[in-house]
Amino acid sequence: MVRIIFYIFMGCAITSNAFGEDPIQQRLDQLYAEYEAIVANPTVKKYVELDGKLRAFISEELRKFDDLFKIEKHEDYYKYDNDRTRALGIETSKYAGGTYSQALVYSEKFLVQAHKMDPDSKYREYTLFSQILGVRSYHGLGEMPNIKVAYQYAKAFPNGPFIADVYRIIASFHMDLFGVVRRLSEGKEKDFLYDCYKPYVERRPYEEQMAQNKRIALRYYAKFKEALGPGAQLPWWYNMTLDDLKTGNVNTMNFCAD
Repeated sequence: MVRIIFYIFMGCAITSNAFGEDPIQQRLDQLYAEYEAIVANPTVKKYVELDGKLRAFISEELRKFDDLFKIEKHEDYYKYDNDRTRALGIETSKYAGGTYSQALVYSEKFLVQAHKMDPDSKYREYTLFSQILGVRSYHGLGEMPNIKVAYQYAKAFPNGPFIADVYRIIASFHMDLFGVVRRLSEGKEKDFLYDCYKPYVERRPYEEQMAQNKRIALRYYAKFKEALGPGAQLPWWYNMTLDDLKTGNVNTMNFCAD
């Protein structure tokens, strides 16, 4: 349904282009109108549906709009930064590299609200995901996942709508933990990264912990790939990440980093 609505809207956007109208702003206005209607009579279902539309806008629609209007500079998105857009949980990511998906970011706040309304609703396969990272910041700095909930989601919803994301989070968490333990094994000073992962560092030998975290990370990256489906295009970082893990050359962090 979301895709059908989008293609209809895209047709309108192309027509409107002749009159100099902005399809990104039009879509934001449309989403805000839906938001206002939901706030007047909120339900878990409505919040889940709005969350899905906002995710689609950021990850899919924005690229198509940008292709129409050739917005090349990241700063061009600052004009959309206002109270109405922020009410939707959308902000301009001033730390982004200027790519379509990063120029505007969505905090995922409505999925959090849906879970808060009823954590055991029939939409739990959607809302439980929100408890792993919570409301996201526009910069994504310092985030740490609730790894316990990530494993709970993977067990409860192996075919859930966010299962690929969950597998990636689990894999990335253990990749980070591998890196933290490796630095400890090298005698490096304990820093803020260690502080983030301290609860997960065990007393047994570092080499054993590194081997275990590497195995878990590789297993869940493989699950992530499988969950994307046959023929799906892999993210640009995927093979590079596997190479780093296999060689033990892990020098970047997925979470906690400043």
